[in-house]
Amino acid sequence: MAVTDKELEASVLTAAKIVEAHGDAYMPIFAKLSDELDRRKVQRAKVTAHLRRCRLTNRRMVKEFDDL
Repeated sequence: MAVTDKELEASVLTAAKIVEAHGDAYMPIFAKLSDELDRRKVQRAKVTAHLRRCRLTNRRMVKEFDDL
């Protein structure tokens, strides 16, 4: 079963609290979770940007066709 973004965000927060309370020995776990959350956000932004470009292109193509 895949981990949801909400679950991952909660895990990052928990890991941060553990690092704060128990020290840098737990930093690798925090870093791995945090990096995964950041990676997902970057990928989602890329998808959003691509879809936006495609929608703009499609609108232009439809308008040009309608103008014929």
